[in-house]
Amino acid sequence: LDSATTTASFLSAVQSSGTILDTLFLQSNQLTMAHTAGTLATMLDYLWASGLNGTVVDAVNYMNGFAMGEGWEIVLARFAPNSTTQMEYLATLKYPKPAVPNPLAGIPMRRALNGISGYVLGPDYASIPVIAGHSPLPQSKLG
Repeated sequence: LDSATTTASFLSAVQSSGTILDTLFLQSNQLTMAHTAGTLATMLDYLWASGLNGTVVDAVNYMNGFAMGEGWEIVLARFAPNSTTQMEYLATLKYPKPAVPNPLAGIPMRRALNGISGYVLGPDYASIPVIAGHSPLPQSKLG
């Protein structure tokens, strides 16, 4: 498939995933929410590993801006070079990070970057308590 066809197919899948995630959030079905997040992560990982990094970041920004409900955000990150604790966020974040970093912030992403998938109740990158589905993207070393 060419890049335009791959991108169009991916954005269609993204919109479907966003609708499913919104519905699951309203029904508080965390287990299924984590599975859907894992499926989306697999698609992102494949595209990133295929060299379509810009497409992945654009799609995540698109989801956060239009396809997701008010309470949703897809976060894409990796560990900073030569670090196993400091994270770099690759897409536009919905909320500002605190001026004074919270060492407990970003628990869902830290779990993903350490190879753990599932869901967790914990502070996100902005120290906001969230229920987050998280998944590692092993081919691309992202979460």
